[in-house]
Amino acid sequence: MTKSGPSCQAPIDALMKKRRSRTSTPTPDDRAESLEQPVITAGVRLWVDVNETSFLGRGRIELLRRIETYGSISAAARSLNMSYRTAWKHIESMNRISSSVLVETEIGGHRGGGSQLTPLGKELIEIFTRFSDTISSRTKRMETEIAELIGHETNKINEIKETR
Repeated sequence: MTKSGPSCQAPIDALMKKRRSRTSTPTPDDRAESLEQPVITAGVRLWVDVNETSFLGRGRIELLRRIETYGSISAAARSLNMSYRTAWKHIESMNRISSSVLVETEIGGHRGGGSQLTPLGKELIEIFTRFSDTISSRTKRMETEIAELIGHETNKINEIKETR
């Protein structure tokens, strides 16, 4: 025996309405409602290539910071959930591309060795961070301008609706 009646029809009606709403073209009213609370997100990725080879990016800068903090490539790699081999490849690549090394390593010894940034490595962190902060600040201003512009457009749509 199949069930029928209002109790079974309601879920089917809700499902059909949901399907129609996904496939139908939005009306001007729908568009105005969706623009009332815009969420604007803008982003920019910053990296530096040398002769089309990756040199610096957010991940490598963070690796350098962690090496400075921990004094160890392996500890820095662990803190980033990165394998030692991957961390070493990044450092090796940066050192090879640069005219001077960014990370110096000590092998063995009574303390078990260690790593430290050279003055050049520290300066690159500082420059990259300043560059990144400048871009982030300008991107935030652009987000605000776009949000204000969209808000203005939304008001125009609402004014048009009210005059009809």
